[in-house]
Amino acid sequence: MIQSLIDRPVATRVMDGIFPALPPDSLSVTLNEAWRGEVSHALLTDGAGEILRYKVKDPSFHNWNGLAMALRDTGISDFPLNNKSFNLSYCGFDL
Repeated sequence: MIQSLIDRPVATRVMDGIFPALPPDSLSVTLNEAWRGEVSHALLTDGAGEILRYKVKDPSFHNWNGLAMALRDTGISDFPLNNKSFNLSYCGFDL
C-alpha cells in the first residue's frame, strides 16, 4: 500500500504566508489520532472571521478517569507504577 502511494506522488504547492479567510460565525472541529489516543481541535470564529476561541483536547483528558478507576481500592504506594503504566500527559503539551 505504501509503495503504491510512493509511486503516485501528489502535486502540492507552498503557501507563502497567504492563508484563505476563515468563514465568519463558524465552528470547525477536527479529530486526529496521536500515540496516546484521539486529539481534538475546535475553532470558533466571530462575525468578522477572526479566531474567537481555540481549544485542543489531549487524549489524557479522558484517560485520567481510567487511571482513577484502576487505582480504586489500592494503596497510594501503587500510584507511581500505575501512573507510569498509563503514561498520561500532565499538561497536554507533549502531543
